[in-house]
Amino acid sequence: MRTFFLLSLLAFSWTAMGQSKEELERQRDALKREISVANELLEETTTNRQATVTELQTLAKKIQTRERLIRTINRQLSNIDREIDAKGREIVALEQSIDSLKSNYADLIRLAQRQRQPKDQVLFILSSESFAQAAKRLQYLKDMTAYRQRQVES
Repeated sequence: MRTFFLLSLLAFSWTAMGQSKEELERQRDALKREISVANELLEETTTNRQATVTELQTLAKKIQTRERLIRTINRQLSNIDREIDAKGREIVALEQSIDSLKSNYADLIRLAQRQRQPKDQVLFILSSESFAQAAKRLQYLKDMTAYRQRQVES
């Protein structure tokens, strides 16, 4: 821009030697307008550059914020995955517990079927070797009946 200005001045100065005063003033005014326009363009360019830098900074901040958002979402997904795994293990443990309870309950039902027949219970008590043993067996049968009742209720 400066070289253009200097070259313009040189060209006008050579031609100015043979020109009139009014013509030189017109040229001077025209040159001042050109300089003014050049200054305006330069200011506009500076303003645009500052706006562009501000826009670039804003975009960079927006990108950083979105990256932090993505990292936060990824951490949330990791936590959810861990919770899903923990719940899956808990489900497996509960299913195993249910299977064990079902097995125990089936054994209890079979035992109850065997002991339900009154003559078996009477024979169990009468086959005792002593009165004390018969009393313990009777208490055992009562306890088993109460236990089965609680199991059925649960």
